[in-house]
Amino acid sequence: MPKKPDHNKNLLDAIPVRCVEWTENPEGKIALVAPKFRLHWMRTLIVWLNFKPDFHIHLDDFGSFIWRECDGKQNCHAIGIALKTYFGNDVEPVFDRLGIFIRLLVARRLVRLNFGTD
Repeated sequence: MPKKPDHNKNLLDAIPVRCVEWTENPEGKIALVAPKFRLHWMRTLIVWLNFKPDFHIHLDDFGSFIWRECDGKQNCHAIGIALKTYFGNDVEPVFDRLGIFIRLLVARRLVRLNFGTD
């Protein structure tokens, strides 16, 4: 059973780590390849029924930049600084937008957060 999230931890200290495959198109945009089902028997059934077992989630410029930065080495604060440096005022409010996007990725199990003590 997964651990319950600790709401006392600061998201800016978290280190996001990618959990799914991804591709990059020639324009530099990222497409995430996320499974429709996590259970093996359901994925097998979907393939047997001749359906595609994965979703392809296409990210915009901001999302693609953030995804590339989720390398498992830098925390969300460093990603936010890099985002602000690259896009300037177009990404404001940077940490609010980054927090919402990272939480969405975590909720969809596309990334996991490492707080250094996990």
